[in-house]
Amino acid sequence: MSDAHCLGHTFTQPQWLKMALTHRSAAGLANNERLEFLGDRVLNLAIAELLLELYPEASEGQLAPRHAQAVSAATLAVLSAQLGLAERLQLGKGELRQHGATKPNILADALEAVLGAIFLDGGWQAARQVVRQHWQDVVTALAPQVANPKSRLQEWLQGQGQPLPTYHLSQQSGPAHARHFVVTVVTATGAEANGEGASRQAAEQAAAAQLLTKLGIIA
Repeated sequence: MSDAHCLGHTFTQPQWLKMALTHRSAAGLANNERLEFLGDRVLNLAIAELLLELYPEASEGQLAPRHAQAVSAATLAVLSAQLGLAERLQLGKGELRQHGATKPNILADALEAVLGAIFLDGGWQAARQVVRQHWQDVVTALAPQVANPKSRLQEWLQGQGQPLPTYHLSQQSGPAHARHFVVTVVTATGAEANGEGASRQAAEQAAAAQLLTKLGIIA
């Protein structure tokens, strides 16, 4: 595979790809943290657009959990490994000894960073095309039965003898016609996850879906 080619995109500025595949443990090299920040936003927008097209009749409450699953760290880690990013990562000696290329968080971050690099190298359309190419099957395979993640999480916790989770509004921004909410859900045992949405209810559903994924209750 060419050093300038990744995820179906050929880089005109290969330095972006090199940076995207460089973990912060590789001292002395520009790492991928800033690109990861950008790629996370690119992925969220591209997946939202794809979901609207695939499910034109779905409500926001039905779309939010699918979105949360598609962009979850667990999903990204699996996809990153399948796409061969593990073999291309630049890691520091410590992470190499600890088999860092197999760690889900490092794999997930690298995939987001590559998306950020593609956006900077080729623009929105290039990044959008890559997401559609590699996430189409992921999105269409999302469990349709998880229509109400909050209820599913509540039922699971009660089955484990645990009290109901709590939802905290972490962030609220945007103008009145385009509000953006970030909610954190926390269980009595300390498990937690974040969710985002255009309403507090949608953000709570997304947070519940994310936590269900983290707990391994839904794939």
